[in-house]
Formats: sequence, structure tokens, C-alpha cells
Amino acid sequence: MDMKTNSVFNNAPQTPENNQSGKWIPVDVSTLGFPLHGQPNQIVNGPDGYMYRIGGAPQDPQSVGLPGSASNAIPTPPTIVQMPPIVQPIALVPYTSLNQPLLQYDPYSRPQEPRNDIIAPSFEKKPFRSVSFVALIFAIIGIVAMLLSFVSSFAQNDTRKAFEFGGIDSAKTLLVGLGVISEDSAPAYYSSVWKANSDASTMTKIVSYALPILILVVIVFFVLLLIKYLKRIAERRTPRSFSVLALINVIFCLAIAAILYIISNGEAADGSSNSIVDFVTLKTSVKPGIGLIVGLVASIALLIVPLFAKAHAFNIEEPTITDSLQSYVINP
Repeated sequence: MDMKTNSVFNNAPQTPENNQSGKWIPVDVSTLGFPLHGQPNQIVNGPDGYMYRIGGAPQDPQSVGLPGSASNAIPTPPTIVQMPPIVQPIALVPYTSLNQPLLQYDPYSRPQEPRNDIIAPSFEKKPFRSVSFVALIFAIIGIVAMLLSFVSSFAQNDTRKAFEFGGIDSAKTLLVGLGVISEDSAPAYYSSVWKANSDASTMTKIVSYALPILILVVIVFFVLLLIKYLKRIAERRTPRSFSVLALINVIFCLAIAAILYIISNGEAADGSSNSIVDFVTLKTSVKPGIGLIVGLVASIALLIVPLFAKAHAFNIEEPTITDSLQSYVINP
């Protein structure tokens, strides 16, 4: 809709230059018979000599604007228009921390595998089974030597015949002395030493009774050492330890030798004492046997052999990739 001055109603033949003031009135464009060209709110001189203002007048901001047409392609809105709000979606990505980078999965990508990676070796505790096996063998040798071989040899004299005395004879002597079995099955040591010294002095009786008991105790300790090293092998444990049982066996074997030396001195001629050299070189009437010597050696070996193992030692299983082999040092 156009606006023109009120001079058109007063029929005043005035030029556009002389009609710059007045009141703008709305005009229907279809009744003019000619088009108006210009910008919105621009004053245009019409071919009929009147002034036209395209759009609403300044004093009438609520007036209706010029509708769009071929000659006026941009209509002017009569007032401020509030456009509808535009909602923009926001992608929310969960983060564990603000410094964590955003990762995107690409199904067509493949991570590069690192080359020549160092493979950590697997450590396996080393049980030192060979050491346990050697100690086991020495325990078996000690049992067989003390039980089946003679521990002492008694020479013939005026009161007895010659006989040999070992672990089995010690067990029989102790059972006869306790009254478990009859004297008919008693060994020669029982009738020649044990029973013969029953009326002797207290020291002589202690020495006579202690000999078979100590032999049986040494055999029992060898059996306990045998069980110990069997368990070490089965449990894959290192045998390294200070063997108290082996130490006691060493002491008891030396005590058996001392008892035999005392008995040999009691049987010496003219009441004289035999020398240690004569006893060691087997020149006395009571001699140490092969069983005692082997038992003493086996007991000493059981003190030393476990020390070849380590208390905290591990085997290393080498990696399968030869390019990644490295050397490792284990400090127990």
C-alpha cells in the first residue's frame, strides 16, 4: 500500500516540490494505473505529479506494508517479527577425564603390531631335585649300613665267643631286656655284655645298655631324613636347610664309637687302657664295624649335601621369540 499527501483530496494543482508537507494517506496501488518503483520507505514522484511513499508512513508504524509483486519483490514487515527458535542437537561424549583424547573407531583400520617386543620370562621355582635325590640316597645307605651291617665286632676272650653286633641285634637285645621276647632268641650281645654286666657298676651298666639304644636311635633318625627328602622331592621344595637330625646322628655315631672304646678298655689286659690309635686301626678286642663307619660318613654327608642347593632359587623359561632373548640375574 502506498501513501500520498492529502493534496490529492484538495485538488490543489501543486508540483511535487511544493507539496513536501502534509499528511500521508493510504492509496490502493491497483487504482493508480501505473507501477511504483523504489525501495521501502522511499519517497517516489509518480507520473501523475504526486509524491508516493512506498510502505508505511513514519507516524504510522502499524500500517500495512506493500505486498510483494513483480515490481516489489521484497515486502517490508509492519513490525518486529520473532523468528521461531532453532534447536541444534549437541553430541555428548562421555569422558573419564577432561584430558582424555576422543577416540573414534574405524572398522577399516588395523593397529600396527609392535615388532621385537621383549617378552617377560616366566619364573619357575627351582626345587633342586638332584640335591634332594643325593641326600635321599645317603639316608638309605645309612639305614642299610646300620641295620644290616655289623656296627661293632667283639673278639673272643675267656668269657665269650667272638660275635658281630648290628642294628637287628640291637632291636632284639632291647626287646629281650624289656621282656617282650624270650631269652632263647636273644643275640650274643645280650648274654655276653648286657646280662653279664647287670651286676657291675652303674657306669658299666649304663654303657652296656646305651649301645643298642643309640644304634636304634641313629637308624630312626636316618628314616626321618629319608621321609624329609622324599617330601622335598614331591613338594618341589629346595632341600637347603641345616639338618639337625643329621647333626644328632653324627654326635650319636661318635658316642657309639666312644662306648665301644670304653668297653675295649675294660677288656684290656692288666687293666691298661688302649690308645685311640689302636682303636682306630682296629687292634683292640672291641672294634668299630663297617656299619658304624658308613653311618658316620652318611650323617656327615647329609650335613653338607643340602648346602649345595639354594633356599630361594628360580628357573627361567626362555621366551619363544629368539629376537627377544635377554639375560636375567636372580638375586635370592
